[in-house]
Amino acid sequence: MHFWGKSLEFWDSATVWLLWVAAVCGAVAAVSGLLGAIISREVSAVTQRESDERIAAANSMAAKSKEAAATAALKLEQLRAQVGPRQFDRAAFLDALRGEVAGAVQIVYLRNDPECFDVAQQLWRLLQDSGWQVTPPAPIFDGRHVQPAAMNVDGQPAGLTVVASIYSQAEADAEQLRFNGQPWAHTPFTTLTYAIERGVGRVATHINGPNHPEPGMIRVVVAPR
Repeated sequence: MHFWGKSLEFWDSATVWLLWVAAVCGAVAAVSGLLGAIISREVSAVTQRESDERIAAANSMAAKSKEAAATAALKLEQLRAQVGPRQFDRAAFLDALRGEVAGAVQIVYLRNDPECFDVAQQLWRLLQDSGWQVTPPAPIFDGRHVQPAAMNVDGQPAGLTVVASIYSQAEADAEQLRFNGQPWAHTPFTTLTYAIERGVGRVATHINGPNHPEPGMIRVVVAPR
């Protein structure tokens, strides 16, 4: 018997070969699909890894930029504090005098120096707010000597100086004891020195000098920075 001019045996053989071809093609397709999936996954992984690396690098650069900006801002603030007008930390100053025995204070400042005048005014208002007896700031007029004018009233040539006549060793040692973290005598002289240190950062003291104020009076000399 023949079909399309070919015997049945021929068509049986052809069918087997076609089935083999289909199987091989199916296997090739399956392998190709598997390889395609693997390659696609690897490409995606590489792409994601590169993307993560770029994001991490960008974040690192942003963090460094932020850190650099913060450092620059801090340095600028420090520079302003070093060269700009002095400003008292009001809260720190008032807190240092809270509950302490008040004293009598006179404030003098270098004449014709607007910044010294401003610092003296700040201190005057702070002492008034603390309930201390304080006279309005007065300029230092005495310029007859070769030495800086502030030294004529027992002050240092620069910065703030707390001047007093003291005969108590406990008061004289208070600043060093406080620096060492030890208990120190709280008197108007010692607590005012501490408050100014807290309020403006640095302060000097001069006791029993040649031009000290009368006993019981504390003088604060405001000289240029």
